[in-house]
Amino acid sequence: MEVKPPSVQTAFMDCSDLVLSAERGNLILDMSCEVYFTNPTDVEWRITDVVTEARILKGQYTQEITPEFSDTLLTPTVPAKGTGRLQVNFHDTLPASGFLGKSVKIGDLAGVSVPVEVDLTLEVNGKTYVVDSQGNTWSLKYRAIKMVEISIEENKIVMDL
Repeated sequence: MEVKPPSVQTAFMDCSDLVLSAERGNLILDMSCEVYFTNPTDVEWRITDVVTEARILKGQYTQEITPEFSDTLLTPTVPAKGTGRLQVNFHDTLPASGFLGKSVKIGDLAGVSVPVEVDLTLEVNGKTYVVDSQGNTWSLKYRAIKMVEISIEENKIVMDL
């Protein structure tokens, strides 16, 4: 049996804008992404669990943060050579200083792009790897990175801040 070294497979994301609004002087962050991951093997997967980590990486204007998020597996069965989907919904309430870089105003962020990273590990029949019909072992660790544009809810921010 050939064992391939553990590696991170590439996944892809499609995200809504990262919407910033405000409430009681804090920033409210909301965004939704769909993550697409491929099954490169020649066997069908029945996914028994998904462990997800998601973060917004530091950019020119923003700090790195790990928001609250919920993930939902949209395709519990992925056919051989097929594509699976996972929805990740981001939400957080944080002080402006927890998101903004130094000397940056909230209004400056409209239209700014920030990198969003999602790591996920699938479990198929309770294992984080799959052995295909040829005896090859495939890691079920994936990473997706996407540049996401920030959208500001101007009226709500002015009213609340």
